[in-house]
Amino acid sequence: LAFSISTEDLEKFDGQNNCKLIYNTSSNCMSMFFNCSDYSPCSDVNLRRALAYAVSSDAVLQGVYGGKGYVVHEHSPSWAAGYTEDNYYNYDAEKAAEYLAQSNYNGETLIIMCEPDDGAIKTAQLINNFLTQIGVASRVESYESSVFSDYSTDPEAWDILVNDTKTNTYYVQALYSSFSQTRYASGGGVNFVYDDHLQELLDLCMVEATSTNENLNELHNYVIENCYVKSLVNIVEAFVIPDYMQDV
Repeated sequence: LAFSISTEDLEKFDGQNNCKLIYNTSSNCMSMFFNCSDYSPCSDVNLRRALAYAVSSDAVLQGVYGGKGYVVHEHSPSWAAGYTEDNYYNYDAEKAAEYLAQSNYNGETLIIMCEPDDGAIKTAQLINNFLTQIGVASRVESYESSVFSDYSTDPEAWDILVNDTKTNTYYVQALYSSFSQTRYASGGGVNFVYDDHLQELLDLCMVEATSTNENLNELHNYVIENCYVKSLVNIVEAFVIPDYMQDV
C-alpha cells in the first residue's frame, strides 16, 4: 500500500501488474492565503483581488495534479454542506490588471511561502509565474515543517501562504477554522485578519439558532468581497494497492 504519491510517480504504477491505482476524495484544499497585516502589501483588498484573478485554478489542477481533483470556489470541497458554486475570482487577466491599477502596489517583491511538499511547491511556482504575467514581483520560499510552522505565524515572513489546508465537511466550519480570532495566538486568523464583523458573522453562523439563510448569505458575500483567501483545488488522494484489495 502506498499513498501521498506525486503525480509523476503515479504514472510509474499505472498499468503495473499486481497493483492498481484508486482515488479517494478528501477534505484538503490547496489554497492561497493573503497576509492581511500591516506588514504586507496584501493588506490592500484591491491587490488581493488582483492576485486572485491572476491565478488560474484550472492550470493548477491540470499542471500540478494532472487533472486529479476538482476546482473549488469556496474555502471547502464542493461536496461540503453549505458550498456555493459561485464562479467568482475565476482567472481573468484583464480584471487582475484593473484591480492592480486600483491598488497601492508599488513594485514590492511578494513572498510566496509553502512547505517542501511536491504539490505545494509546484503550486507556488505556478502562482509565481502568473503574478509575473501581471507585473507583480514575487519569489517562492519553502521551509521544512517545523520552520514553516514558526514562520506561518510571523506576519513579516510572508505575503501569500500556499497551503494544503484540511478544511471541513461544513463550509462555515472551514471558514471558522481559518479565520476565527479565537483560534490563533495572533488573534487574527491564519492570515492575520483582524475583522470584528467577520468574527460576528462566523459566530452567528456557527450556532444553529442564528445560522439563518440571511446570515449565511452575508458571510458568504463578505468573504468574497474582502478576498481573504482563494482556494484553488480540492485534492484527490491517490493510493496504490494490491490487486486483491477492493478499497482503502
